[in-house]
Amino acid sequence: MASFTIVIPTYNRARLLGPTLDSVFAIDMPPSVTSIELLVIDNNCTDGTAAVIAERAAEAPWPVRHIVETQQGLCYGRNRGLAEASGEHVVYFDDDIHVDPHWLVGYLDAIERFGADCVVGPVTPVFESPVPEYLTPRVIDSIGSSYSRKGDSALVLDPSHSAEVPGCNFGVRRDVARRIGGFNNALDRVGTGLLAGGDSEFGMRLGEAGATIAYDPRCAIEHVITEDKLSVPYLRRRWYGLGLTRRALSSEASSSVLQVFKTWRWIARLIVASAWHRLRFARGHALQRELECYRALGYLRGRPLRAHRAAVEKPPSPGVHCESA
Repeated sequence: MASFTIVIPTYNRARLLGPTLDSVFAIDMPPSVTSIELLVIDNNCTDGTAAVIAERAAEAPWPVRHIVETQQGLCYGRNRGLAEASGEHVVYFDDDIHVDPHWLVGYLDAIERFGADCVVGPVTPVFESPVPEYLTPRVIDSIGSSYSRKGDSALVLDPSHSAEVPGCNFGVRRDVARRIGGFNNALDRVGTGLLAGGDSEFGMRLGEAGATIAYDPRCAIEHVITEDKLSVPYLRRRWYGLGLTRRALSSEASSSVLQVFKTWRWIARLIVASAWHRLRFARGHALQRELECYRALGYLRGRPLRAHRAAVEKPPSPGVHCESA
C-alpha cells in the first residue's frame, strides 16, 4: 500500500498548466494506492494560473491544493512541495507536460522489483512548431532531455549516473528526499533565469547517500517545447546557463588543482569552437559551434555553487553570430 503527493511547481504558464493537470488526472490509480494529492506550487504567478487551478480542482478525482511560494526559484517551489507533502512518495512534474496513464503502475513495479528510493522515466519532446532546419541533433538534444530515454526495459541506474534525474519527471520516497536535505535553492531557474542543475545535484546526493535510482519506461511523459525555446536568443542564453551550471557543480566536487586543469580545458574548447565557427568548414553546424562558445564562456565566467548568486546573468556576446538563423 502506498500514498502519493504529486508536486507541480509553476511560474506564469497558465496556458500549458491546464492540459498538464488534465493529463495528471487521467493517470491510472492502481489498487495498492491508498491516496493521492496534488500540490500546485504557484511561484508568484501573475497570469491566470489561479483560475486554471480553481477550474480543474472543482472536478479533480483527488484533492488539489494551490500553494503560493513567495520565494522566487524553482527549487524553492520543489522544497515547498516536499515540506507540504503528506504522501509516502513525492512525484515531481513540470507544468508543461503530458503524463502516460501507466505512470504509477511503472513506479510501483520499480519500487517493488528493485527496492528503489527514486524512479525516473523517459521524457519525449513534443514541439509546438516545426523545428528549424539549422538546429543540429546535438542542439535539439540539449532541450529534449535525451539522457532520460534509456530504452524499453526497466533497470537500476549505475551510481555514476545518479545525476541523470530529470526534474520534470521523477518520483522519490519522501523520507529519503527529506533526509538528504531536499533541493539546493542556489540552483535551477529563478523567474526567467536559465541556471539549471537542481535535479542533477539532487540525484548526485541521492547516489552519495546510497539510494537506489531505477528507470521504468512506463513512467513516461511528453514535454512540450514551445516555439520560443527554438529561437536563437533563447538557445544562446540556455547554453550559457549550461556552462554556469557545469562550473557550479564541478567546482563543488573538485580540488583546486583539478579545477585549474578543467578551466584550461574549457579555454581550449572556447578557442576550438570559435575557430571552427569562423572557418565555416561545416556551415550547417554554425549555430552549434556558436552555442559551444556560449557554454564555454558560461563555464569560465561561472562561480562555485557556494558563491553563486541564484539568478543567472545576461550572457555576454562571444563575438560570433549564426547566419543560418
